[in-house]
Amino acid sequence: MDFSNIGYLILALLILGAVILAHELGHFLIGRRMDIAIREFAIGFGPKLFKWERRGTKFSIRAFPIGGFVAYAGEDANDERPDAFNNRPVWRRFMAIIAGPAMNFLLAFVLLLGFIVYMGVSVPTSLMVDSVTDGAPAAYAGLMPGDTISGIDGEPLEFGASANPLAERLSMMQPGERLSLDVIREGQPLAIEVSPQPNENGELRIGVGIGLRFETRRLPAGSVLPYTLAYMGGVVKEMLGFLRDLVFRGQGAGDVMGIVGTTDTIIHVAREGFHYIVQLVVLLSMNLGLMNLLPLPALDGGRLVLLVVEGIRRKPNNRNLEAMVHGIGLVALLILIGIVTYQDILRLIVRG
Repeated sequence: MDFSNIGYLILALLILGAVILAHELGHFLIGRRMDIAIREFAIGFGPKLFKWERRGTKFSIRAFPIGGFVAYAGEDANDERPDAFNNRPVWRRFMAIIAGPAMNFLLAFVLLLGFIVYMGVSVPTSLMVDSVTDGAPAAYAGLMPGDTISGIDGEPLEFGASANPLAERLSMMQPGERLSLDVIREGQPLAIEVSPQPNENGELRIGVGIGLRFETRRLPAGSVLPYTLAYMGGVVKEMLGFLRDLVFRGQGAGDVMGIVGTTDTIIHVAREGFHYIVQLVVLLSMNLGLMNLLPLPALDGGRLVLLVVEGIRRKPNNRNLEAMVHGIGLVALLILIGIVTYQDILRLIVRG
C-alpha cells in the first residue's frame, strides 16, 4: 500500500476506532434486544458533527473517529422508567454488558476464520541458522550462518507443541551426547554432528541463533474451525500469562501500550501489508474484549461481578454505592491511561 504518513495515521485511527466501535455496537444491539432503554449511541468522541433521534435514542457522529459509547438509561443512577437499566432483570443486564466483549471476540473470530479460509496459515517448515557464536560447539562442528536445519538425529523437524524443535531436543539430552543435524547449505545436503556443552545454568547449548522459515498452506475444510478456535485459545492464554506476570511479578510493565503506542504499532504494521493488518486487528479486538472482562470497577467485568452479586443476593445493590465504586474506578482508569500515554510518548521520543 502506498500511503503517505498522514494516510497511515488515518488508517490506524480508523482501525482502532472500528475495534472499539464493535465493542459498543455489541452493547447497543443486545441492550435493545433486552428491552433496555438507551439514551445515546455515539460514534466517535468530541464535538457532534451529525445527530438525530430514533425510538427514544439519540444518535451522534462525533469529530474524533476513535470508538464511541453507549449510554443506558438509569445505568448509574435511580430511574423510574420500567425499561431503565437498573430496573430490568439481572440476566438481561448481564447479557447487555457481556455483549461488548463478546462482540470483540466475534469480530476476531470472523476475521481470523476468513483470513485462514482465503489466505491459508503460515506453517514453520525449517530452522535457519542466523548466527554462530565464535568458539561454540556449532562453530567447531562447521555450522555457518545461512544454513537451513531440516532434520535432527535423522528425523524431519516436527513443529508441534514446540516452535523450536532444536531447543526441545537439547532440553532432553544428557551431557556427553552428540547431536546429528541434517543441514542444507546452498542447496546441498550436509550431515553435521555437534557436541552440546552446558552453559552457566547447566543447560546444554550449541551456540547458534535460530530463526524460523515459514510457508503458507491451505488447511483442509474440516480443520479450519478447530484451528481458528485453537489459535484464539492460545492468544487468550498468552494474554492471561502476560497479565499474571505483570500483576504478580512486575514483568512487562514497559511493554504496556495505550492509544498512542497502539496507533504507532498499527502504522508500522500497516506498512508490511494487508495480511499483517488483519492479524493485528484480530489481536487488538481480542485484547480489548479480554481487558474489559477484568473484574475491575468501571470495566464491563466489574459490572458483571456486581450483577452476579445482585443475582445471588436476590435484591438490588446499593445504587449510590455502585455509582461511587464505578466513579472511583473510572478516575483510577483515567490516571492509568494518562501514565501509559506518557510512557508511549517517551518511548516515541527516545526512538526518535
